Amino acid sequence: MRNLALEVELRSRACRDLKSFVYERASILQYITQKGKNGRVACPNAGTAHIISAEELTAATNVIRAKKRALKAATQAAAAGPSGTPGGEAVVLDDD
Repeated sequence: MRNLALEVELRSRACRDLKSFVYERASILQYITQKGKNGRVACPNAGTAHIISAEELTAATNVIRAKKRALKAATQAAAAGPSGTPGGEAVVLDDD
C-alpha cells in the first residue's frame, strides 16, 4: 500500500548540492536566506570549501529511496506480527 502523503513529504525534505552533500530542504534554504549573499553561501559542513545556492539543490533520490525501503520493511514487519506470519497468527501443526 502506497502512502502518497509520506512520499510527497520525503521528496520535499531531502536535497543535495552539486558535491552530493545532503541537507534537509527547509533548513538549508533558511540557512541560505539568513547567511547568504546574493543567494549563495559557503557549505555549512565542516572541512568543505564549496559554495551552494538554492538553484543548485536537487532531490536526494538515493536518500529518499533508502527511507522508503526502511519504511516498507518496518510496515511489513509490523504487519507480520511477532510470529512472522501475516496478521501475527501462530501456525500450529497437529501431529494427527
